[in-house]
Amino acid sequence: MKNPILNEPSVTSSDSEWIQWHKDLKSVFGKKTANSLFVKFWSKRSGTTFKANTNELRSYAKSQGIKVDGQILSGVVDSAYDVVDGLGDVLKVGKYAAIGLVAVLAIAVGMLVINIARKPIEAVRAVKGN
Repeated sequence: MKNPILNEPSVTSSDSEWIQWHKDLKSVFGKKTANSLFVKFWSKRSGTTFKANTNELRSYAKSQGIKVDGQILSGVVDSAYDVVDGLGDVLKVGKYAAIGLVAVLAIAVGMLVINIARKPIEAVRAVKGN
C-alpha cells in the first residue's frame, strides 16, 4: 500500500475523500497517529471555505474521537440535523402508534360484525332504538 500521507486531501477534496484518507491512515499507522495526522492536515486548511466540511464528516470525525471545527453555520446545521433526527424518531413512534390504533379499530369492527351476524334481529332493534 502506498503511504497515505502522500495522498493528503486538498481544499477541493470531498468529505468522503477525507474520511477515506483517515481510514487509510488508521490502517497503516493506527487510530492515535491517524487522528493526530488528520487534525494536523485539517488544521492546515483552516480558515478556508471548503465543501468537505459537512455534517457527515464531522459525525465520522466525532466517532473517531476527533473534533473537527465547522464553518460558522455548521453548529446551526448540525443542530438542524439533530432536530430532524429527533422528529424522525417521533414519527417512527407515531407510525407504530397508528398501526396499533388501526389494529384496535379492526378488532372492534370485527367484533361488531360478529355480534351483528350472531344476533341480527337485536342489532336491527338497537339501530331503530327499540
